[in-house]
Amino acid sequence: NAHLTRGLSTRRSASQGPGVAPARLLIRHSRLREMASGAELHDALALIDDSRFDDLQQYAIDLHDSRLSLRLNHIKNVRNQSAIRIAGASSGDVTQNLILASGKAAIEVSAQSGELSLRDNLIGNSGSHGIHLQGHSGGRLLLAGNLIANSASSGIDGENLDSALIVANRISASPEYAISLRSSQVQQGEIGLFDNQLASSGKSMIRSEGVQQLQLGGNRFQDVALNQLLQAGDLQAVQSLLLETTLKQGCFARLQLTSSALPIIPPPQVSHCTQG
Repeated sequence: NAHLTRGLSTRRSASQGPGVAPARLLIRHSRLREMASGAELHDALALIDDSRFDDLQQYAIDLHDSRLSLRLNHIKNVRNQSAIRIAGASSGDVTQNLILASGKAAIEVSAQSGELSLRDNLIGNSGSHGIHLQGHSGGRLLLAGNLIANSASSGIDGENLDSALIVANRISASPEYAISLRSSQVQQGEIGLFDNQLASSGKSMIRSEGVQQLQLGGNRFQDVALNQLLQAGDLQAVQSLLLETTLKQGCFARLQLTSSALPIIPPPQVSHCTQG
């Protein structure tokens, strides 16, 4: 209690070799409150299901180099850090969680490798971004069906992502960007933005800077301010073409940034496409 203890923690001993099986942890129908962190797990196989985490100082759930399934949890009032942090060689599924009033991001993915899906989570009143992605490589990264509202910065912020699929999310009331993507490294895969509903962002709905391969289609924009740029960064120069292609014609656009000194390709005309 008194925000000084961790609820549960796991860590591999220095005397244990990498061949030792991971710790197995099940948290179900539990309540953890008034702690430093609810669960701090290293090298674990973790299922955290239908539990409550309230009034925490650092993280509700902090995972490193672990396999995870987090579902149907309620997380509220994490003061100083993100509600959920996933780092290192971690993989698994984060689905149908309610996450409110985190000090930083609701979900933070940090230098993570492996397959990870963030699906159907309800996120509100985050202290920075709703979902903050800081480096991902190796394996699928899926963000689908999340509802993100009233973030203090951007709804989804991604930096140096090798590849990602961001689909059917609803994002509103972000003072910066609904979706912001940045890359200072050459990535191997593509990032896809499809069928997202974006509303009431303070700057632009979508910003992309340095992302070399990007696909867009089916995204919808609501509550757009007068004279507001819908797309910013590298997309600004081809905004009219993208809106003509994706909104008016109902097509998908595939963009490739060939060099930091050159504009995005495709050519400056709208080609015919098959509508789905």
